[in-house]
Amino acid sequence: GDVVHRPRLFHQLQSSSTLTLVVAPAGYGKTTLVDSWLETSRLPSAWLTLDESDNDFANFVNYLIAAIQTCFPMIGDRTASLFKVTSSPSVASVSKTLLNELSAIEKDFILVLDDYHLIHNSANHELVSNLLHRPPLSFHLVLAARHDPPIPLPALRARGVVTELRASDLRFTLDETEVFFHNILHFDITEQDIATLS
Repeated sequence: GDVVHRPRLFHQLQSSSTLTLVVAPAGYGKTTLVDSWLETSRLPSAWLTLDESDNDFANFVNYLIAAIQTCFPMIGDRTASLFKVTSSPSVASVSKTLLNELSAIEKDFILVLDDYHLIHNSANHELVSNLLHRPPLSFHLVLAARHDPPIPLPALRARGVVTELRASDLRFTLDETEVFFHNILHFDITEQDIATLS
């Protein structure tokens, strides 16, 4: 009840893009926006909030699989087994195996990686890039971050498979500011004051 619903942004998020980027500085409501949008979506969704420990490649992959298995319990076991054979399987082998498993998912689904700006391990970025290079048609990835991730964005943009929401998109409109003050904060404020604040 304390969230400003933003259908204009939900409409953009509901595109069928392979990758959706939500990039803005701290405090712009990236997580809140994506979370409230998913509540309106009919697609199954998996969510992984990242932290510094996820820069370990094995951690990253295993938590990624765990998130996906909240929707599709049978997906990811073969990929996870690669780390039982060797402690450091190649990114290429992990990418290939995971893509093969994801291809078995017949319904569209959304995978959200929140706080992606905390990831700086090149192996993790390479895995994400590989997933986006030839993704299954059912796969839709949302990256929420404070800055652009080091993945091949120009190539993805050229293919027309990226939807991008930036700080300028996340800023409240006049109507949204009014809803925030009146309905959420229950604060009496004039339209002129709202225009000044916006």
